[in-house]
Amino acid sequence: MIFIVNFVVNKMRTRIYRIALSGLLALIFSFSLGAQIRKSEENRYFVSAVTLYSFGQYKDALGLFDGLIDVNPLDDASYYYGGLCHYSMRNLQKALTYFEKAHSLDPNNYYYSQILASVYSVGLNTKDKAIVLLEDLAVNYPKRTDSYFLLYTLYAEKGEIDKALAAVKHIEEAYGENPNTIRIRFNLLKSVGREEEGYALLREYYAGAEEGQIEPDEWIFFSEVYMSAGKDSLALVCLENAKKTDNPDKTIDFRIAQGYYDQGKYDAYFQTLRKCFADKETPPQLNAEFYKRTLAVVRPEFIADHINDFNDLTQTLTSANPADSTVLVTAAGYYYSTNQIDNAVASVRMNMLLHPDNPGCALDYLTFLYQLRRWEDDFEQVAKESVAKFKYVEYLELLGAYYYLNDMTDKAISLYKYMSKGKNPEIVIQAYNNLGQLYFQKYKETGSVSYFNKSCKCYEQVLKKDPENTLALNNYAYYLSQKKKNLPKALEMSLKTLTVEPENPTYLDTAGYILYVMGKAEDAKAYFKKAMACGGKDHKEILIHYADCLSALGDKTLADYYYKLAQQLPNEE
Repeated sequence: MIFIVNFVVNKMRTRIYRIALSGLLALIFSFSLGAQIRKSEENRYFVSAVTLYSFGQYKDALGLFDGLIDVNPLDDASYYYGGLCHYSMRNLQKALTYFEKAHSLDPNNYYYSQILASVYSVGLNTKDKAIVLLEDLAVNYPKRTDSYFLLYTLYAEKGEIDKALAAVKHIEEAYGENPNTIRIRFNLLKSVGREEEGYALLREYYAGAEEGQIEPDEWIFFSEVYMSAGKDSLALVCLENAKKTDNPDKTIDFRIAQGYYDQGKYDAYFQTLRKCFADKETPPQLNAEFYKRTLAVVRPEFIADHINDFNDLTQTLTSANPADSTVLVTAAGYYYSTNQIDNAVASVRMNMLLHPDNPGCALDYLTFLYQLRRWEDDFEQVAKESVAKFKYVEYLELLGAYYYLNDMTDKAISLYKYMSKGKNPEIVIQAYNNLGQLYFQKYKETGSVSYFNKSCKCYEQVLKKDPENTLALNNYAYYLSQKKKNLPKALEMSLKTLTVEPENPTYLDTAGYILYVMGKAEDAKAYFKKAMACGGKDHKEILIHYADCLSALGDKTLADYYYKLAQQLPNEE
């Protein structure tokens, strides 16, 4: 709450102070001329204190005001300003004490009463005191409306709606009836179930308003009120009126369309949206944003039932803005959500081609294809050209994933070796992790021990740079167990991952498998059981490992059960 320092008129006709207004300094001297004048020293201290307060030096100002109070305990102005200092420092209880003292010394001072009421109004047990003060101000200063703004709120909190309405009416008498006061009165009536009175109030207001007097946002407010009450037809009338104003909001047509949707008037709904999307004067980003909102609020089954209409809307939007990136990405999102994948890919690809200097557009295209695991003919070319043009590591990562997932192992190894020579430690660690996997894959394909050794060296590089890297610890441990080499070290690394992620089914499986290979099937079983409880049943390899362990323990029935579960799952990527 901002308080404006006003003239403070003291009943003791003994003071006059002047403070000049200059630049940021707005100092107000108060005080009526009387038979006596403050001593010059006291006057100087007061001026200095007010100056410090005006500059936000509240603590220093408070010290001066307290000194003045010590000299003159009846100095109500110093109590007032001292309260303002405490209030500005958020010492509300101390501020209240000072304001109460100022008011007790001069109970007829408007500003003392007003600020004291304001502080009372935020207290849990002092709101009634605030009302008493404000009501007294309303009687004594009938032409001032400040009190009524706070009064109607306090009345409303107490449920005294008629008094609250009367306070708002007094404000209207001073400033005129306006949409804000109409909203307040409507909400007050609605809060006590007198909605019909509220609707009558709205109708009376906009029926009597001169043409062009009501702004678009005010008509929108009326439409929202009617819409929330289920009065869709009246809501649409208000929105149509909003369109007729001098500066209609660009969102009104979308609101009208939503009104038709809520009423089940679907032909009018699509017709309105087509008109919106075909309008080339509307910023394309705005149309794209509202299309996304449209898709978000309608039922999925409605889209499915009217797929041709939505396809037509999408085509209308892109035809009106064929080169806008936001529109093309929005269209791609729509096509993807409706499983029209070819159209989705075509949209993000067109966006990339139309904006060749925008690195984000190429990245969107490649990322989209990667997520779909759909490899267009130009994927590798676009990724390589983007790497050369934009120097972003994200393109290298996508290219490496493309090579890896398409069994281009040698190309992937070459790429990650290049990335391992970079300066970014996170990228280097990621590259070595990927190389470790790829070299182990080559070992399994060829049986060449040199590839296994290269894999181990890559993981050693990762752990040298990041000893807590759980991905390297887990993979390195598992690969050692596959080779049945250095199993104690493998177990130590595996258990280390479980201190970080004790419920990770993959890490639990690795620990269990190492113990199984070490001939400790009973110990391994506990880890496999926990892996099953943590989601391991969704992983084919984990199920097979558990089944092997159970078989080694002689539990053939349960082992066969898990073997069958594993057969029902696809091979993991």
